[in-house]
Amino acid sequence: MNREWKDMLLLDDDEIYTEAKRRIEECGEKLSLTALDLYCPRLKALLDSFVNLKKLVYLNLGGVHIAKIPDSLGNCPLQYLELSGNFSTVPETLGNCAKLKVLNLNSDKPISLPKSLGGLSALKELYLVSPEIHSIPDSIGNCENLKLIIIESEKLTVLPESFCELKNMEELRLDTFGLKALPSAFGSLASLKALMSFQAH
Repeated sequence: MNREWKDMLLLDDDEIYTEAKRRIEECGEKLSLTALDLYCPRLKALLDSFVNLKKLVYLNLGGVHIAKIPDSLGNCPLQYLELSGNFSTVPETLGNCAKLKVLNLNSDKPISLPKSLGGLSALKELYLVSPEIHSIPDSIGNCENLKLIIIESEKLTVLPESFCELKNMEELRLDTFGLKALPSAFGSLASLKALMSFQAH
């Protein structure tokens, strides 16, 4: 056997799922896990023992097709969160993640964003991808540290006026053909350096 490949571990999809599930269940509060980057499409749900990790600051589940985001996710001291799947609701408890700096939500289904989004006072980057975002909560205006926002949603029709309170926003990308107009005070965003917008005329 070629020495280059002697330490390679080959697992099929079932083995990957079983091993990922086993390790997550073992984590609990026993491990001082601070970062997790997981690719396992068969893992549809987050286990309570997983989301209760008290030192987890980086969580990338872009390769996991989640059907539901658990309320207990708000217990983690996250600074980076990336989730993908077919979830339709983002729990209010997400607003408890006061140290969160990057939030990336990508769902195949229409999603509703919680009012508690405004509690993410440390948030600097926000990525939202969904075929339909019902609305952006007014509370987003409280995310005063936001510098980058990227929204991809065909049926988002309006941005709240509080959007114009994001005085530190430097870059905004809106890929939504349902958006008919920008907020009336949009010109007051003095820090905005880049605007890319695809919208209806």
